[in-house]
Amino acid sequence: LTKCIKNLLKTIKWIVGEADRFKGPVTLNHGDFHSRNVFFSSDRAVIFDWQQAERGKPVRDVIYWLITSVETKNFNEYKPVLIEAYLKGLRDNGIEGCDKKAFMRDFTETAFQLIPRVYCYQTLIDLSDEDQHELQNFLDNAELLAKENHMLAPLRAARVFAPLIMTILKWIGKR
Repeated sequence: LTKCIKNLLKTIKWIVGEADRFKGPVTLNHGDFHSRNVFFSSDRAVIFDWQQAERGKPVRDVIYWLITSVETKNFNEYKPVLIEAYLKGLRDNGIEGCDKKAFMRDFTETAFQLIPRVYCYQTLIDLSDEDQHELQNFLDNAELLAKENHMLAPLRAARVFAPLIMTILKWIGKR
């Protein structure tokens, strides 16, 4: 456990260093952008639940939406469509430096951060039996992204830590 904590502290230091070196377009990210936080009416969409909003790479909300709001069977079909539509939206609204090559580089880097979060997320929420399909969809989509971006190591680490976190939370009576 001591070794894991030391490695975690190294990782946190690395992430902070990466944030300091961040270059490229910055946008407002929702932070929890999934289909349950969007209300659709006949002619528009309203996005709510902005508690986790932050400045950051535009790609973050795209990846989060793909993981949390696209059925796994449609993932490979919808991914390029969503990316192209998002890039067009950024350009149409004056965000410079959003070429597809840079966006896809950021996609890989950001996916590396988000994939383990999705696994850890499952330990922090109480899901009804009906929501189990949704959770499995999250995990399946995270796995697709991990395989596609050659990130099986963080995926494996998350698979180990998520049950560990769940066990600790149960042990201390938080879940």
